[in-house]
Amino acid sequence: MKILAISAYYPPDTVGGYEWAAYEVLTRLRNRGHDVKILAAKPDRPCPSDENISRTLTRMHPPADNAFGRFASKIQAAIAYIHNYREIRRAIEKHSPDVIYMWAGAMLTPAVIAAIEGIGIKTVFHLEDMWIAKLMEQESGNSVLSRLSRGLRSMFAKLPEFKSEEWVFVQVSDALAAQYAAAGIIPAKTVRVHNGYEPASAPREWEAEPDVYEIGFSGRIHPTKGLEVLFKAFAIIKQKCTSRVHLSIFGKGNVAYEKELKEMADRLGLSEMIRWHGALPRAKLLEKYKTLDLLAIPSTWEEPFGLVAIEALAAGVPVVAAARGGLREIVNDKVGWLVEPEAETFAAAIAEAITDYDRLALKGKNGPLWISENFGWKDKVETIEKLLSDYAR
Repeated sequence: MKILAISAYYPPDTVGGYEWAAYEVLTRLRNRGHDVKILAAKPDRPCPSDENISRTLTRMHPPADNAFGRFASKIQAAIAYIHNYREIRRAIEKHSPDVIYMWAGAMLTPAVIAAIEGIGIKTVFHLEDMWIAKLMEQESGNSVLSRLSRGLRSMFAKLPEFKSEEWVFVQVSDALAAQYAAAGIIPAKTVRVHNGYEPASAPREWEAEPDVYEIGFSGRIHPTKGLEVLFKAFAIIKQKCTSRVHLSIFGKGNVAYEKELKEMADRLGLSEMIRWHGALPRAKLLEKYKTLDLLAIPSTWEEPFGLVAIEALAAGVPVVAAARGGLREIVNDKVGWLVEPEAETFAAAIAEAITDYDRLALKGKNGPLWISENFGWKDKVETIEKLLSDYAR
């Protein structure tokens, strides 16, 4: 089967779990004998050349929050749209795929939809966020700038029709499927396929209780990820618990927001308890998980899935997670704690973890088996392979 996969990011050019999931699935499909070509955007960092990967698309970033920035962004988006439309059509003509496999498309402009409509090749969308809904919202704008952009684009490329009744969705969680349904985006077929994970090394060992408990956070430094909730929870723990705890933060984000968080930590008297590690190479990060006693995921938004949760559990590390989105499909009381993303509830769960070592260790030991039994890649890739084959021309 000849597969053309399209994504705004593709490893090693990544921002999160979406791209690594694409890498895992597409690599396994290629290993199963399929001809997989990948069309991605121009990377932000040097990437090794690969005859199966073309990095020629253009990504659009949010505009500056002023009139000139919004105007300039509309013009740039129109130019990017025309470019991406032509690049996708060129790739389709060059590779003549049996099926198109669409991954992360939000930053590629609605050209990713327009370019695949009406060409006689079925597209399967692998969705790990609400990017289609966002593109539809962008395209429905009725401002002068929006109308000007559509007029400019229509001179050089087709505009999208968003015929969702012709689409096929692979959804990463039931929670995300419910969000699309609530937005009125109903495809011809939806299949839920959780992300998988297969660790490259053995999980951590649970031996004697530590003198200092190491709590971790891993992810993008962004308001929706809930670090403010976690800091407030740590302030409560510092007041109420005698056990010593450290917080290790792995990830990066907006520089100004990170500065705000560090100032907040100072005000709460937490600076000496927190270590900022920045963004680490993936292999190193996965090994770092094994130095933790607990991973905290205090997300305040509806997480579509939560790859960091299965990575930590596979490493033998219990998880305290917000009861939001796809996290509810990963974390349970056998392997961690699922609570509301509030300071008091997170503080209570962390306090319980660090004052009952035997229970914490048991949850840690349960994690690897739970992941291997429920989140292995083999069955998931077979499901995806069959779906692609069913819709291949």
